Amino acid sequence: MRHLPIADEGSFASLQPATSRDLRILSHYPQVRAIRGGQLPPPRNAVIYPVYGCNLDCVGCEYAEDNAQGFEYLDRFAPLLGELATLGVEGVEFCGGGEPLLHPGLVEAVTHGASLGLRFGLLTNGTVIGDRFVASLAHFAYVRITLDAATESVYARVRPSKGPSPWPRLLENIGRLLRARSDSGSTEIAIKFLVNRLNANQIDDAVALARSLGVDGIQFKALRDDPAELRPDEALDVEAMIASARATHAPFPVTGSLAKLTMHRQCELTPLQVTIDARGDVFLCCYFTHRRENHRIGNVHERPLAEIWASERHRAAIRGILPGECSKFDCRFVRYHDVLDEWVGAHGDGLKFL
Repeated sequence: MRHLPIADEGSFASLQPATSRDLRILSHYPQVRAIRGGQLPPPRNAVIYPVYGCNLDCVGCEYAEDNAQGFEYLDRFAPLLGELATLGVEGVEFCGGGEPLLHPGLVEAVTHGASLGLRFGLLTNGTVIGDRFVASLAHFAYVRITLDAATESVYARVRPSKGPSPWPRLLENIGRLLRARSDSGSTEIAIKFLVNRLNANQIDDAVALARSLGVDGIQFKALRDDPAELRPDEALDVEAMIASARATHAPFPVTGSLAKLTMHRQCELTPLQVTIDARGDVFLCCYFTHRRENHRIGNVHERPLAEIWASERHRAAIRGILPGECSKFDCRFVRYHDVLDEWVGAHGDGLKFL
């Protein structure tokens, strides 16, 4: 297999070959061809923010100003999943925005969506996992828990609670998911770790904790656009810690990188995914917080999703994408573009032959 360098210059360039997750973009090759031909195919994946509201006050939160908004589109939730399925969506990820499991209608919506053939993913802080969600676990392809610490004291600094420390409950909830998973199917349960100056010395301890818990892996990513963001020299040191932990704990999966991803072109892949927030606003992608108006293409309370998709407003928003704005955060579409360049080529010749 060819090794694909990440899309940026500097000392990170040889550290991250293309992963199996990066190569998933190749399954979208027919849609990419349609996009390059001027069409807007229906999205296969949706990202939904069920709530703006959270029980934690995390370092670097992009949504702090929205955290008091509470629950929205209660009665619209299940019908919206029906619209997504009709449009052509196959997988729905709940994240946010806020803590998705705070939405009181999420489990009912998932049950309805599963009856339509949808599969689900969840990004959660893991502190409010209840029995009803655990019972619905078989509908989820993956659950990823944002931990960001290896000890209760560091967790209290990077993910402070608005009440008593949730750390013991968080670890117990991970155990509950793993026990339920053994009965319900093959849901992937993994840890996410957002690295910053407050937790950068816990890399090996975090991997050891994840391994001891019995999860399926841990992924590291760098905090961006925050005072606690690592300097480039600090990030290189931590990258070496990640590499060391990966070797020490092999074959336990340790993935991710702190390398800065930079978009060098206008993104052409946003039609592969639709993002809908807790107010019903529809965006080009999930990296919209710093360009909300330019990336907003409609609202599902005002128009059916089928009318929003491929509308003139949608096409105009795509034409207005600015690569410099895409580079503010580490968008995975940067990697997807590089995979397409390496494996497909401008004319798609790479996938026309066995």
